[in-house]
Amino acid sequence: MVDYQKRAAYLLSQVDGNVSGLSESTGLSRRTLRRVLTERDKKGAQKPYKPSKMVRDKINRTWYRKATKAAK
Repeated sequence: MVDYQKRAAYLLSQVDGNVSGLSESTGLSRRTLRRVLTERDKKGAQKPYKPSKMVRDKINRTWYRKATKAAK
């Protein structure tokens, strides 16, 4: 199973930790990216956030385009 939190964290590290920069490169909102990175839907939520297919596809597309061979 793919860990989208780790992929998003790697992509975030590629833009120097700037969530706005990651938002521009993936086409996802900053709020959605924060949900993926923290695995929480709301502050104090009991169940973890599960990204939708669209969110997973956008993270994957950016991952395959920008990640190095060593990271893959």
